[in-house]
Amino acid sequence: MNLPWKPAERAAAQLVWDAAGQLLDCGLAGAGAALQGQLLAGVHQARLRALHRLASATTRVASGIRAAQADDGDFSLPSLTADLLEVLSVAHAVISGRGDPGEWRGTARTVYQGVGDLRLAGLCMEPVVSSAGYAGVVVWLIDADGRLWSVSDVKPGGAERVPGSAAGAVAVGETGLSHRELSRAGMIMTAATANNDGRLGSGHAVGAVRAAGLAWTQPQLVRRFGVVNAGTARANVPRLLDLTVCGHERAAVLAVDRAGTGVRLVAPPGPVPQDNLRVLAGKAGLRFLAVARPRSDDVNASARFLGVPGTMELVSVGGAELRLPAVLNGHADLGFDRLNARSLRPSGPVPEYPQVSDVTDPLLGYRRRLERVVSGGRRTLSVPGVPQEVRSEAARLRSEQLTTAATLLENLLQAAHPHRRDEFGRLAGPADDALAKAWLAAATYRRALLGAPL
Repeated sequence: MNLPWKPAERAAAQLVWDAAGQLLDCGLAGAGAALQGQLLAGVHQARLRALHRLASATTRVASGIRAAQADDGDFSLPSLTADLLEVLSVAHAVISGRGDPGEWRGTARTVYQGVGDLRLAGLCMEPVVSSAGYAGVVVWLIDADGRLWSVSDVKPGGAERVPGSAAGAVAVGETGLSHRELSRAGMIMTAATANNDGRLGSGHAVGAVRAAGLAWTQPQLVRRFGVVNAGTARANVPRLLDLTVCGHERAAVLAVDRAGTGVRLVAPPGPVPQDNLRVLAGKAGLRFLAVARPRSDDVNASARFLGVPGTMELVSVGGAELRLPAVLNGHADLGFDRLNARSLRPSGPVPEYPQVSDVTDPLLGYRRRLERVVSGGRRTLSVPGVPQEVRSEAARLRSEQLTTAATLLENLLQAAHPHRRDEFGRLAGPADDALAKAWLAAATYRRALLGAPL
């Protein structure tokens, strides 16, 4: 059989697979310099073989390990678990030869195509600090048809480069604007180029000049703000929402849209956005316009699966009940502009937030088992008493008609208990990849189940 992958490509994927399997075997605490070095060597080999998707995901895993071991407050175990699933999925597709290169290889550079002439109005600006070691800002713009476009300055670095990016010049055309200024101005473009996500290119043939912007108080922009479930053709772009504050819950603002659909609003890390979120949380009954990004993590997927309010990350707020300084042009970017509680004046009653206290997630224990293996390794399934707990969880899954999930959980437990050990309790003979395969199968099933049409 002629496999679609070259031997050198499969060898690079095997190197990454082995390192990821070792992470599952020893957990984060045991992921020392040798394992991290193997992951980075895998990244290098993947890049040499143009396995861009694999290299990117493996880089995120390596960054996640470092963040966990440094007690970084931004570390997220669910995010690391999702990144590890991506690594194992891509590596397995390449090694097995079953994956279509067009789907699994990825691209090294963004492909830009001509989109003609555009007249755009700045909508907002958000900070970007990624686990892959990139940081900067993204400015979102909107055209007359309501489509969102973006201009970004995201480069290698940490949170320290965000302020400089915000104040830095826009690389598109000859606008003479900084990113902060563009978020409240407008731009006319000729021979514009963009990728599939709406990110605007800055090629030599692209022309751009400054134009008047649109305040969030202007009717032609206000009508673009709608309900939570309106949907969008591109899942990774922010949503424009018309919301009312109901209250707060821990580190989230609880709000509903005009249709009564609930949403939990959270803020990105950092003192400014967190302070702004607390100000909003104390203004029950406040009606406001919001640009918010749907969370793509497992927690939000579970909310969708259960039919309960999801979580969005708040990017920017505005509206008639926010008495903002004129210089802000009708909106405050949560990561940059501080809200004043005295300027937020609720004028209506406090709506009721959807009650979800009686809803339980049958896959909660399943998800936690997968995350615990990432965190603590194989031994998290072999501690005395744990095997019986896992079997009980499998029985509960069967009672919820989730038979496949129950079987995969039992397979994970079995793979974590090798039969052959020496007199010192160590694994006898070379370790196999049964645990990695069992974990991959279980995690893939959960991802597919949560992503299935309802």
